[in-house]
Amino acid sequence: MNRGLKRVISGGERDSRGGAGFGIPSVNVGVRGGNKSRSGDRAVIYWGMVLADFASRSTAVELLQRSLSRGRLGHAYLLSGEDLKFLEDFGMAFVKTLFCERSRAEGGVFPAHADACDSCVQCRKVVSGNHPDIHILRPESKMRMIRMEPTQEFIRRLQSKAYEGRYKVGFIVAVDRMNTQAANAFLKTLEEPPPRTVFILLTTEHERLLDTVISRCLRLHFPGTGDQEFPPLAMTVMEKMIGAVKSTGKLSILDRYALLSTIVDGLKTLNDTIVTEIGERSSAGNSGGYQDIDSSLAEKYETELKASIEAEYRLQRSRFFQAIQWLFRDIWLLTSHVENPRLAYPQWKETLDSVSRRITTGQALENINSIEKLQQVLHTNVQEALAIEVCFLKLHF
Repeated sequence: MNRGLKRVISGGERDSRGGAGFGIPSVNVGVRGGNKSRSGDRAVIYWGMVLADFASRSTAVELLQRSLSRGRLGHAYLLSGEDLKFLEDFGMAFVKTLFCERSRAEGGVFPAHADACDSCVQCRKVVSGNHPDIHILRPESKMRMIRMEPTQEFIRRLQSKAYEGRYKVGFIVAVDRMNTQAANAFLKTLEEPPPRTVFILLTTEHERLLDTVISRCLRLHFPGTGDQEFPPLAMTVMEKMIGAVKSTGKLSILDRYALLSTIVDGLKTLNDTIVTEIGERSSAGNSGGYQDIDSSLAEKYETELKASIEAEYRLQRSRFFQAIQWLFRDIWLLTSHVENPRLAYPQWKETLDSVSRRITTGQALENINSIEKLQQVLHTNVQEALAIEVCFLKLHF
């Protein structure tokens, strides 16, 4: 049995960004990193934040609180941004406010600055992941997709009456991971939502959503802090790229294949590191005691563990190519002669200037689109190394 599997059986953890789950796959119970307690054989992991904890996002908080106090609660909210874990924390803090017994004044009206108390019965049920009126749908399987079958079950549960809350909440983590069939099925429910149902949709890739889904939601976007933190592998590749251009004035075919070798080797090392880290994290603190596990259950959790590793790898690989895309965005800004451009890589401005003088604005835009297309292709079952090779050989540099 996998060395990390024993820990997974006891409940498991999720990666820090909310992209992968080790827990029991379910459409109505979700877990995230945080303080843990035990409930039967499943770890319950707390959603312990309230709206007051998001002071740096006061505009979004005030907008939601204002809609509550005026009785103008929307039926669907789309939270988009770079950090899925942050979006999940923020979304669940809002959900907790909806259910909190002390967040409303007499007559059920929300005050101007409504927030969860985090101590009433309703709040505690949300925190423990056991509220019967909150239904959560998140990606699963090796491809980390939201498929038709769990989506239909998710919709069926929302058609039922609320058990004890004023509302029912449909909470979808990484809604952009819905396959076509699931997205079309969900769209029908979004167009004609069940009574007193609120949808909270989270995405880090809103461009992959159907326009008809976006148009039916109130969108709150949470940009990053503005301080770019690029992966070490991306910095290594770009430093070699800049070095080659400085020495020869161009990026030759041999230079491109040298970069491809660095990328492929780096991604392999990245994957190996993820396997080790998740294996160690999933087995941390476990001294055994799960030897007598049904083989079908063991196989189920082994599959989930592998899927979690795959999800984390895909996430980090995506961030690597996003960092590369920022470099080509800088070149595009320079070819466009934007006054005082805010460059992501100002330390390489001189070299990027020389590149911008050799290529057209259209070619610079093609570079950006090529990286974007590569990201889309890598979401499929394409051979990774071949897709990267095709992309890098086409770049104008």
